[in-house]
Amino acid sequence: HKYDAPISTVFNKLEDHVEFGKMFNLDVKRIKDGNQNANGVGSVRRVPSLFNTFYDETILDYKLNEMIVYSVTNGSPVKNHRGVISFNNLGNGTLVTWNIEFESKYPIPYSGLYIMKKIEEGLIWGLGNLEIIIKDEIESSKEPVISMVNFKPLTNSYNCSTRAEVK
Repeated sequence: HKYDAPISTVFNKLEDHVEFGKMFNLDVKRIKDGNQNANGVGSVRRVPSLFNTFYDETILDYKLNEMIVYSVTNGSPVKNHRGVISFNNLGNGTLVTWNIEFESKYPIPYSGLYIMKKIEEGLIWGLGNLEIIIKDEIESSKEPVISMVNFKPLTNSYNCSTRAEVK
């Protein structure tokens, strides 16, 4: 997914567990701090799931503005999970590549394919939502340009209207 934002902005949204949850509209919590960085290697985030359940993801590798590697370590219908989120600077934006590998815990034919399809749908929605979140934050951080129009002195009172534009 491509974002029209600096790599640091996009990386910060995906490395911070609370911000990560916002893109999926989930109340994600960090339940264990990382070794050197709260959200870095060794950090564990708890992700709400269906029917009041959850699963835990542990950060395995972390390189600032480059990549995040994680694994589902508890509460999931998958085993041998490995997720890699890569960040590439495009000069005028950031490209995020998200790769996930896993095996289904269930010996049911096509169960892994079904789980992957559901993960893919969630990622597409979440990454699209992240684009909206980033655009909104960029727009709201711009200084408004205030111009005065229709300023007319009327005896002892004034009629003044303003217009604010974000450029």
